[in-house]
Amino acid sequence: MNRLSTGIPKLDKKIQGGYPEGEAILVTGEPGAGKTILGIQFLYQACMEGKKCMMIATEETPEKILLHAKMLGFDLEPFYLNNCFSIMRILEMRTSPTGISSTTTQDPGMYLDDLNDLTQLIADNVEAVVVDNIGTFSIGTDL
Repeated sequence: MNRLSTGIPKLDKKIQGGYPEGEAILVTGEPGAGKTILGIQFLYQACMEGKKCMMIATEETPEKILLHAKMLGFDLEPFYLNNCFSIMRILEMRTSPTGISSTTTQDPGMYLDDLNDLTQLIADNVEAVVVDNIGTFSIGTDL
């Protein structure tokens, strides 16, 4: 089985070389535990390996994500500018009655009312995806 590096050599060693390719990995924890940092580090490593990457963001703007990543030593901006890394902000799509907001460029009528619709946002050539924060999809639902 092929593995994707987490970007953390000691963690890769503990999990047999990284995350299994093609699998979904759920990272949970309290606010401030480092989930977003772990995702950023994974995406940075994947970008460094030449993979096309995407972050689906529900809380932060692309500008803030790029700034925070750079402050942590993971400069994703060159990959973003070269279209090797993309950031899609979907919180406003999720909460907007029309499904369209000023910060999205999706086709009119697209509405994320179901977690399964996330796959429609991911281009076929994307090899690594991080969704930050998937808990946002529970807004307005009974758990």
